[in-house]
Amino acid sequence: MSAEIQYEIDEQRAAERRRAYVNRDLPLLSDYDDGVDLGWDDPPTPPPGRSPITSQRPYTLRWDDADGPHAVDGTSVDMNLWAPRLHRLGVTGDAWDIAVFDSAGADVTWEFFEHLDTGVTR
Repeated sequence: MSAEIQYEIDEQRAAERRRAYVNRDLPLLSDYDDGVDLGWDDPPTPPPGRSPITSQRPYTLRWDDADGPHAVDGTSVDMNLWAPRLHRLGVTGDAWDIAVFDSAGADVTWEFFEHLDTGVTR
């Protein structure tokens, strides 16, 4: 068998595999049930002593600037997104009295701003 004929056979087989892959009949995932409940559809249960709102938004970020006092409630992700911007404003003197409080009212500013001041990552 020559190399050209083998190449054509390989190309035909590859084309057949591609057609079979594209035309395959897959079951709908929405109809799939293996009997195991992972709980993804259930709303998260807050820890004891916390309301659903404080468990989802346990931090408050406060700062002052020329427009007056500001406060933003959010998760730790939200605080980490706000921290670099407010740090820059604090360094330039455009914002002051920057603080982050947890749901119990404890000052946790260092958790979000210390690495910006020292340059050290966790």
